[in-house]
Parts: sequence; structure tokens; C-alpha cells
Amino acid sequence: MIAATLSWIAHMNDKRHKVPIYSIAVHPSGTKVATGGQDAQIKLWNLAPAFDERLESDRATPKLIATLSAHSGTVLCVRWQNEHGRYLASGSDDCRIVVWSRDTGGAFGSGSNNSGGNISRGNLMGDNGSGGEYWKPMKVLMGHESDVAHVEWSCDNTYLASCGFETSVYIWSGTTFEKLHKLEGHVAFVKGVTWDPSGKYLATQSDDKTVKIWRVSDWSVEGQVTKPFGSAASTTFFRRLDWSPDGSVVAAVNAEDGAVPVAALITRGDWVAENFVVGHTAPVECARFNSVLYEVSSSVSSPPPPSTPTPTPGTSEQQQQQQQQQQQQPQTTTTTEPEGRKERSKESVAVICAIGSQDHGISVWSSAKNRAVVAAKRIFKHSVLDMSWTPDGMYLFACSYDGTVAMLAFEDGEFGTPVSAAEKERILSAYGTKRKQILESAIQMGLEEEERVESRKAMGGRMIGLMEGGSNGFGTPTVTTPTRGVTATAVTPVHTNVNVNGPSSVSAMMPMPPTTPVQVPKQKVTTTTDGRKRIMPTFLGSSAPVHHVQPQMGSLQQQTDTQMIEFPPTTTSSQNVSGNGASQCNIPVSNGRKRKADEMVDGPRVQYILPTIRTTWAAPNLALPAPKPKLVTHVASLGTVLEYAHIGRTSTSNSSGNNGTHKLTCLRGTQQVWSDTLPHPVLFIGGTEMFYAAADVKGEISIYSTAGRRVVPPVVLEGAPTYMVCEDKWLMCMTVHGKVWVWDVKTLSLTIDGVSIVPLLRPQLTDEEEEEEEVNRNTNGETTTTRTTEMTITTATLLGDGTPHVTTSKGDAYAYHRTMKSWCRVFNPYKATMMSRTGAGGLSFAPTTTELEVMLATHEMVGQRHEYQATLRRYARKLADEGMEEKAREVCDELLVVDHSGGSGGSCVLGLPKRELLKEILPTLAKNRSMQRLTEYCALEVAEAAAGHDPGESMSE
Repeated sequence: MIAATLSWIAHMNDKRHKVPIYSIAVHPSGTKVATGGQDAQIKLWNLAPAFDERLESDRATPKLIATLSAHSGTVLCVRWQNEHGRYLASGSDDCRIVVWSRDTGGAFGSGSNNSGGNISRGNLMGDNGSGGEYWKPMKVLMGHESDVAHVEWSCDNTYLASCGFETSVYIWSGTTFEKLHKLEGHVAFVKGVTWDPSGKYLATQSDDKTVKIWRVSDWSVEGQVTKPFGSAASTTFFRRLDWSPDGSVVAAVNAEDGAVPVAALITRGDWVAENFVVGHTAPVECARFNSVLYEVSSSVSSPPPPSTPTPTPGTSEQQQQQQQQQQQQPQTTTTTEPEGRKERSKESVAVICAIGSQDHGISVWSSAKNRAVVAAKRIFKHSVLDMSWTPDGMYLFACSYDGTVAMLAFEDGEFGTPVSAAEKERILSAYGTKRKQILESAIQMGLEEEERVESRKAMGGRMIGLMEGGSNGFGTPTVTTPTRGVTATAVTPVHTNVNVNGPSSVSAMMPMPPTTPVQVPKQKVTTTTDGRKRIMPTFLGSSAPVHHVQPQMGSLQQQTDTQMIEFPPTTTSSQNVSGNGASQCNIPVSNGRKRKADEMVDGPRVQYILPTIRTTWAAPNLALPAPKPKLVTHVASLGTVLEYAHIGRTSTSNSSGNNGTHKLTCLRGTQQVWSDTLPHPVLFIGGTEMFYAAADVKGEISIYSTAGRRVVPPVVLEGAPTYMVCEDKWLMCMTVHGKVWVWDVKTLSLTIDGVSIVPLLRPQLTDEEEEEEEVNRNTNGETTTTRTTEMTITTATLLGDGTPHVTTSKGDAYAYHRTMKSWCRVFNPYKATMMSRTGAGGLSFAPTTTELEVMLATHEMVGQRHEYQATLRRYARKLADEGMEEKAREVCDELLVVDHSGGSGGSCVLGLPKRELLKEILPTLAKNRSMQRLTEYCALEVAEAAAGHDPGESMSE
């Protein structure tokens, strides 16, 4: 064995210092290696100089062949797709997974792409411009809530598993890269994943000191191992376990036997760790099996025949002697052997495993020997973080926190004779292949066939839509808002390039939502006898609401065990802390002394706060349109035109424009239908087939019948109008003070009673933009923050049932829920654009389950039946893909139960029969065979209902 440090493989910071390399992966072709480092970059290196010293010293031989930059944080893991290595998956502490593919056309060679990430050609040794490769980010996988510590492809590339500094494990499709499942069971960070080579299981290791074995067939827990990890240290950055290529054992890291750091070998089937790999003096960070199996001859093999248990390194010589005694005894056990154990024992093959530790060393073990084949001590200056074997099993590459990469080269025959691929498959066949859910009924088969037919039809329609240049091909529902009878400015979504870069795992502190503005009392500065300045803490009285005096994010609240009381009113000064000035409270000024419990008197408890940066925000006043000399609106349903004209000259001393005549006229063609004279300038006019309306600058609304008769006396509002909308029988008016009023003109009733839109206009920070703040400090020590970003209302409309619908300048849309008496955010155009947009780099963002649920509730709330039907199908597909059976059961239950009495349940949703909707989504749910009992039950119930036998009970009962 030869060990060498490859000094030319490195990641550098801005000061040209080496930074830690967290992951390394050799390409399945064995010609290049990928590394991920703290510089947020992935680098691809040519391995030819590593194998040949002459090429290493040849400046004409390229070493760095590509630099991939699409992450905004440290790259913690890189893994090539198995067999062909077509894709490279990378995980970072920016909470993203990027799937890279090679761009043979060199479209991204300029150094940037439309995906928001810089993809540059590597700096080639010798700078001869040859040997470089172009790689582009094909997919960005979103969903992790924290750092992505480990990604791993399944052996057949069907799945991609990922985990990180959170308690969940994510399963992605290896072809479409959609999120399929979210495995929850760990209670601490999950730092390692590995796949069973036979495709039946997935193993995960967590900081909760357990290893869980998950069944791929239904993604439930098959087994859990805790014994060797209970007393292990929690200092490892990763827990990169690995599964042996013959499928017999899992090498789990960071275990302890007594006080000795070990790697635990978990036996397949019974899932018990009875054997350990010892020799390291610090916790084990990672384990990596050689993908090649080796046949060991009797002259090389030290243990007895494989039909008996093979001794493995233990914690002491006494334990090894006990193992040897057990080998000499006849095997008379009558217990059932774990799956595949009996077949495996007939093969005289050995597996090779490398162990990396925090003791800066690497050891390589063979299952055919009870001692390490190689022990490379202190090959690094810091912990070993990751390792990777070449496909031929003759070279091992490892990376360290010290920023270096080392290579261990082995000689032919050092491990034994390589086993052929066919023999390896025969050995794995003892465990069977990945189990699939079997069909349990003809109904399930029919539903699956129906789904396949519908999928082919949908794909054909999608292609036609794309070629015609119409929709995006994915049937993304859109929110439509009626604007009949009023002219309003539409919001045009801003399309920007998709930016792969995002926030780091350490999220920036966001300010708390501002409440009613508070006038903060000035802090008093005093000087002590020794000349030092002190800022006195200031009391905030408790007569105002609690949220008016609660410190904003970033403030420090002083809390002590000593109780504090309010001073008598004689020592206080008056200070207004109410946002609207309606109430006054006494603010006592403290002399800095805290009163003890025995000095307390009866009175409310108050709080101290220290000087802080405080965000102030005033309730906005909406802009009042300037009066125009003429307004015209067309009422198409009546074939009339409503005109307003200001006749006469406006006096310069009367800005309200009250001089002259304000005339309102209704025309049909050139014939006047009716007219009226108003006392004040008019700001808005409108009409429907049922009424006309005009709103003036004094906040009065005049309502007329179609014949021009006054329906009611002028309606007086609390402020001048800034929006007015007429729709069917509904009239909506919004005032400059942010109050919304809606009337039913037909019944002369009020439906929305002065609801405030102030909560919709609070400044908010988003992930895509940063709000600028100006911080001014005065000489008295007071600190205030003034927000520079303002939000306004861009459109205000009425939905068909008279529901107010407003859109802000930030692109958010809100509708008022009448029964809940609150505003609901129903649509975000910018986010919807991001979800449905597919960029040049192939980046796509599909809506999550939560987003689909919000879309469904939105469509039902605003009465969009066609959009509801389309989103329900997408939601059913999501539930089937992620195996969310409980949610699917709840949806089916709601659609199956019909209330013929006219109750809240009803028999329809937005006029769509519930059972017809259920019938539509059943084939989609049937894609997941774990739900086949649910779909079969629902199909039978729907069939019975169609035959006249209405099911009377909910299926959840």
C-alpha cells in the first residue's frame, strides 16, 4: 500500500488559504473526483495526475477541470449517480440540493447561467485551455429546513435520499427529482444515510444515538439499533454509515464499546450490533465499503470456514479468544437465521471497509482477517470527514477538515481475487430484490390502468399546449377577479431570473410584525460621581395593551427574581403610549433602584427595558385621487353611459372645487336618460344593471336606480373614498383611512362593516429582498428606526358573492372571509410564477403539499370551481407520491359523505358533485398501492351510490 497527499487538490478562500473539504466522491468511470468545500464551491479534478507521477509534474496535464458554483453556503456532501455518473448531487448549508448534469454544448462556459448560479470552467494547470468540462444545475431540490449534511443515491438510481441538521429524511425521485416521501422518526439531527444494495432497505443514523432501518416497500421502520451508541460522544460533524456491497452488514460510526471508540457492524435481518471494528483513539466519523467483493483463498484466509461465524476485531484479546472457542464448537442452534445468512455463508468472499476517525487516521479492514489490512495513522492534521473508493477498488481517496486530500493505493491481490459482477449479483439475490406492493384486487388493477390512460392523455395535451405557446403545460390555476363596472390598474407580475443562491442556514433576524405605533419615552443620561455616564432604565406603564409595549426583535428584556413595582402617581409624569392617542398612562421615571419584595406595595407589575433599536410604523393613509373635471363609465348590461362633469371655474381659494356645478348625467346613445346635480366634486362613478353610484370628496355616496331615482339618502362615510367598485348588486367603497364597506343595494343591507385593511399594509421582509432601514441616534441616547419601504393597495375588486378582494404593491392578494371575519391571503402572483416557471437551466419549482392545500381553500373561498377541480387532482397526485394516507383518507371522507338535508356538508363543492370529484381522484390515489384498500373501499361506495344504495356512514368510522 502506498499513501500520498495530493497537495494540488484544495479549496481556497479569498486570502488563498486552504479551507475544509467536507466531502469527496470518485466518478464511476474512475477518471475524476468531485470535492465540496467551505468556499461554497464544487470542484472536479482529473485523477490521471494522481495515478501517474509523471503526469502530476507535467504542467500541460490539466488537474482542475471544472468549478461548479450554485450554492450560497458550504458544500457538505457530493455524490455521483451510480453506474454511469450522469448526475452529481450536492447538498449545502443553504438548505438546497442541486443536481448537476454535464453540458456537452458548453452553453454555460461563459461563467454564469440563467439559473442564478455561476458555473465556470476550471483553471487548468498550464493555462492551455484544454481539458475543461462544462456542468450546469439541472434541478434545485427545495424542502429542507436546515443544512443538508448527506445525500445518497439508491443502488439502482431510483431514489435520492437526503438528510441534514433536522429530524427528517427526504426521499426524492431519481428521475423526476420530485419529493416523494418525508421520513419522520428521529428526534435529533440525522447525519448519515445509506442504501441496501438489494434495494429493500434504507439505513439512517442520527444524533439521537440510534440507527433506523426503513423498509422501502412502505417506508416504515423495520428495525432500530441503540445499544452501541448510547455512551458515544456527540462531537462528530457527520455520521456517515455505509452498507456492505454483499448486503450482509451495515457499518455504523460513532459507536463506543466501553470507553473505546468503535465502528459497529449491524447484522442484516436481526439488526443487532454484536461485532465492532476497533483501533481508533477518537470517535469514528465515516465508514466506506469497497464496492468490489474479493474471493479469499484458504492460504490467505485466517478464519475458519465461512459456514461458522467469522471472528472480527473486538475490544480485547479475551473477547477474540471467546469468539475462537465459539467457532470450534459445533453449530447446533435451532433459531431461524436472518434472511440470506444461510446462502451468504456458502461464499468464501470478503468485503473491504475503510474507517475514518477524528484521530486524523484511516484504517482499512477485511472481513477475512481479524486485524486491519492498513492503519494509516495521522495521515491528516485534523478529522477525516469523507472517503470514496475507485470503481476497481484499488484506490481510496479521503478528505479532511484541514483542507487536504489523501490517496491510498493498493497492490493487485492485496485484498484477494475480485469477484465477477455476475457472482456479485448471485450473492445479492439471496436477499431478494426490492419488494413491491402486490395487487390485492381487480379494482386496484382497473384504477391503475385508468390512471395510466389519463396520464398519457395529459402528457399529450401538455405537449400540444407547449407547442401552441399557450399555457405552461402544467395547468397552473390562476385567480381571476371580476372588474365589471370599474376600471382598475392591474398588477403585472415581475419576472426575474431564478436565483439558486439563497440564505445560509443561519437565518437573518426578521423584525416582528409592527403593531400600533408607540411613542417611546426618551432615555435619561446621568453622570456618576466618578464621571461615568449611565442610562436610566425607563418604565413603560401597564395601562396600555400589552402588545403596545412589547419590545421588538433585537431588544433585550431585563428579567430578575426581584419583584418590581410601580411608583406612586405623585412621582410620575404623563406620557402617551397609545397608538391612536385615545388613552394616556403615567410613565414613572426610575432612579435606577430595584425595590425588594419586602418593600412592595399593592400595584400592577411593570417591566424594565434596556435601550434598543425600535422599529416604528405608522398606519398608512391611502392616497386620495385628485378630482377630475370629467369622468365617464360604460354600463354594458344596460347599454348606457354615466358621465360626471364639473361645470364652472374652481376658485384658487377653494381647493375642494366646490365652486361651479357638479352634474351627473346618464345617456343612452345621444339621448339623456336622467341627470342630477351634486354639491361636491365627484371622485368615482360606477354602475351595474341594477343601480348607479357616485362618491364625492366629502365621503358621501349617492345611489340611484336605473331610472335615476334616489334609492336612499346620501350615505356618509368616515372619510373620503379612495376606491369604489360596483358589481352586480354589490357596492364596495374603501376610504383613505383603510376601511372597507360593502352593501347589498338590492336589499339595502350592509354586508361588510368598515373592515380595516391596515394589517395588509404592514411592511414585511421576504426572502427575495432586503428592506433598507435608517437608524438615527440622538444625543440623549434614544434610538429609532424608520422604515423606508411602503406598501399600498394597487387593485380592489369584488368577487361574485360580494367578497372584497385587494392586491398590495408587494404582489400579495387578500380576500375577506365573512364567517371568520378576517382577511385571508389567497394568492401570491410572484410565488406562483416561481413555482410554475422553468428556466433555461431546467430549474423547476413544484408547489408543496401545504401550498396546494392553501390553493384548494382559496379556490373554494372565492368560488373558482374549475381551478378547484384542477388543483384537487394535483393535490391527489401529491398525496399519492408522498404516501400521505391519512390526508388522503380525510379528503375521501369529505367527498364521500353527502348531506342531502342541505346542511353544511351538502352534496356539492362549488356546484361540483362530491362523488364525481372523488371518482376523478381515485385513479390518481391508486398509483400508491399502499392506499389500495382505501381506494377500493371508496370505489365500492361510489358504485353503490350510483346504483341507488347511498352509503350512510363515513368511512373513517
